[in-house]
Amino acid sequence: MHATVQKKLKEILRMLEGESSVFIFGCGSCATQCLSGGQEQVEEMERLLEEAGKTVAGSCVPETCCSQGTVRKAVLELRTAHITVDTYLVLACGQALHTVIDATDGASVHPGCDTVFGGESHFRGVFKEYCALCGDCITDRTGGLCPLTLCAKGLVNGPCGGSKGGRCEADRQRDCGWVLIYERMKLLGKLENLKEIQSAPDRIKSDGPRRIEIRDGQPVFIAGGKEFRSSDE
Repeated sequence: MHATVQKKLKEILRMLEGESSVFIFGCGSCATQCLSGGQEQVEEMERLLEEAGKTVAGSCVPETCCSQGTVRKAVLELRTAHITVDTYLVLACGQALHTVIDATDGASVHPGCDTVFGGESHFRGVFKEYCALCGDCITDRTGGLCPLTLCAKGLVNGPCGGSKGGRCEADRQRDCGWVLIYERMKLLGKLENLKEIQSAPDRIKSDGPRRIEIRDGQPVFIAGGKEFRSSDE
């Protein structure tokens, strides 16, 4: 499983500035176990966003939010019902975030959680990595695509000088992560955002061994001898 901690409400509201109609995806598997994106947390987020003046167009808590078919079905049902959605908020892991990106064809998608580490899980077939499990998700600044994962050098402010023809310097068989990010931001009409210099993620959140403890019904993420909570208190 992927362990996740919900982002602070004020950070989520910052992401959603200028966007009124929001659809929320949770996850019936990992995020439910972490109390970061299960049915209860999704309903609470609906309430908080509506109190903040947002219109919640709906929500969905699929059994696993990283299932492409399940997420596409939910999006198709929205479109069939002619429900307008400005943006999607994903209360699940970074892999689920990318699944929603793929399923929504150019829509604005925001991470509602930080993915902090991976536990034991088993899958068959071919899978691609989209989340570095850093514990400090910055993908809202890069169109939902993680530069720490897609860029071989983990650069957070653009490509290196070795990128050529849209290919990575470290592996010419793979796309340059920053070309993918550029194209994604262009699609979203947010290229101007790439001019802003970004700080590196808080590396202390990736110091292991890490753990999440549920205390009084709330998740507490512990890394590097420090505790991180999702509340604004």
